[in-house]
Amino acid sequence: SDSPMEHNLFKLTGNKWINCDIEMESGSGIVPMDYKKQTLVNAVQWCIGLELMLMVKNPWQLVLTTDHPNAGPFTAYPQIIKLLMDKDYRNSVIETLNPKVKQYSYLADLDREYTIEEIAIITRSAPAKILGLDNKGHLGSGADGDVAVYKIQKDKEKMFASSPFVVKDGKVVVKDGKAVQTFSGRRLYIDPDASHELLPNLVDDFKKYYSVELGNFAVQDAYIHRPGVIPCK
Repeated sequence: SDSPMEHNLFKLTGNKWINCDIEMESGSGIVPMDYKKQTLVNAVQWCIGLELMLMVKNPWQLVLTTDHPNAGPFTAYPQIIKLLMDKDYRNSVIETLNPKVKQYSYLADLDREYTIEEIAIITRSAPAKILGLDNKGHLGSGADGDVAVYKIQKDKEKMFASSPFVVKDGKVVVKDGKAVQTFSGRRLYIDPDASHELLPNLVDDFKKYYSVELGNFAVQDAYIHRPGVIPCK
């Protein structure tokens, strides 16, 4: 699936390209791409995500995430938050894009600005609720004690770019803006009732139709450090 797309991008851009077919039902490839404000397709791509976030009214239906590391690293979160919270800043960026983008996007007409509470929902509470993590996304009884403290600032990108005080699993990991300790996170997984029962013909089907062995999908215990089971309801 990736290979033809990567080759088309290579022909379009003239950049070098790399493709690697590995032991899976597809492949993976790399084409270095520079997303440019004056390229109409790139400008429209930039608008689409913001339009979606601003037009969906219920923040509990949204999760703020990026396609890390493909063009959307998580280090861009502070800027994305500023774009959601600051209409004037958002419109100033739109003015730097290809002018034709306004023919394909309603973004410049959207006046909504996220509140800090809504940012907390789409970055903390909603993801935890959607994933069934009862001990995450809140500060109530039974929570894990994950807290990030921010200093209120007018520039929301600057505000969310650095947290002066962070608690993880009840342990202080950042104090006065400096990391004071680190430790490994937990590996979360579900363990449904039927997880150890496979259909009788599944093994045979894999041998007959797939190039990948069924055993390749198993994750060995050695890779699961600090395991945490998410209960299935």
